[in-house]
Amino acid sequence: MKKIMISVFFIIVLALIIVPFTNLTLPDPVAVTVTTEAGETEIPVEVGRYCAEGFITGHCTFPDKNKGELSSKAVDVAPGSTITFEFALKPDDFQLIREDANGNEESRRSYMDDEKREIEVPKQSGIHTYSIEGEWGERNRSAHYTFSIRVGDEGGVGGTCPRCP
Repeated sequence: MKKIMISVFFIIVLALIIVPFTNLTLPDPVAVTVTTEAGETEIPVEVGRYCAEGFITGHCTFPDKNKGELSSKAVDVAPGSTITFEFALKPDDFQLIREDANGNEESRRSYMDDEKREIEVPKQSGIHTYSIEGEWGERNRSAHYTFSIRVGDEGGVGGTCPRCP
């Protein structure tokens, strides 16, 4: 009977160590909201890679997303306007990456705790794709988000892009 109790104890301890770090218990990604000036229009954000690490192991998810789908959700914005980032849980650090049409990095900017989280929209017309890489050190999490905007005067400002590829 004693061996059974010890075996059950070790199984429970092992389960308590392993289960919290499986895909079944991966916490939801931290929500991020991207808006145009004064919060007038919310820009759809796709969650990409998301990782959470635990005491013994970690786990990442990699959604099967197509960048073409994202450009069809591009929101029209005025050239030179401002886009603001708000996180449900403030990250310790995040990087904003501007990508070209092929998904290659064009520019990168790091934002620290005390900085404003906003960018000025480019003046060049066309579809602009951005990635946000956030890190929450105390919670051992990181996430990658992507959004698209369409700059130009056609189609107005604040709506979903009607003519995006």
